Amino acid sequence: MNPLNSKNGIFVAIILAALVVAGIFFSNKEEAPKPIPKTAAEREKFEMDSMLEQLRQDTMGLGNIVIQYWEYDSTVDKMTSQKTYFARNVAKGRFRLDAPYDGPNEARLILRQKGNEVDVYIKVNKGQFAGSYASSNVLVRFDDAAAKKYPIAEAADGSSDIIFIENSKDFLSKLKTSKTTLIEVLFYNNGKKVLEFETKDLNWNH
Repeated sequence: MNPLNSKNGIFVAIILAALVVAGIFFSNKEEAPKPIPKTAAEREKFEMDSMLEQLRQDTMGLGNIVIQYWEYDSTVDKMTSQKTYFARNVAKGRFRLDAPYDGPNEARLILRQKGNEVDVYIKVNKGQFAGSYASSNVLVRFDDAAAKKYPIAEAADGSSDIIFIENSKDFLSKLKTSKTTLIEVLFYNNGKKVLEFETKDLNWNH
């Protein structure tokens, strides 16, 4: 037997054994636990980071993704066969209100057309708008244009999580050409908050 080949074989075996041991060591090494969020701001950041990480994992390998800011839907009245059309847009980012409405909150800008009547309204998943008795308008800014006041109305059934934006024809004409729409609203016992909507690519031709 060639002594050189024997030595080379022993050396290779030692290297392979070292690599196996290193692999076992690093595979058994536990990931350092993440700190537990304590404050409301830390909890909100933790929730947002977790959501973004889950979204990143869900979309891995999908290539270029076209983001749709508007969701469309329709319903049919069984008694009249009349169709009602909807377009919904979720505000960019979440916001927080004081108790009992604390925690992440979402707002939606909704368009509704039934026959020749078009309604524009904002709905939150929790919380209360101050209502027209406290503020008779909202301030709206389309892209870089000057902010403009639009009158508001309450829901017919008295729901406080919805406000209707009046002068909908003018609002829609500007909304269709805007990329970003800012709406300043007044919440009950929570003051004013600015809701930001990515409103480009609206398809509303009913």
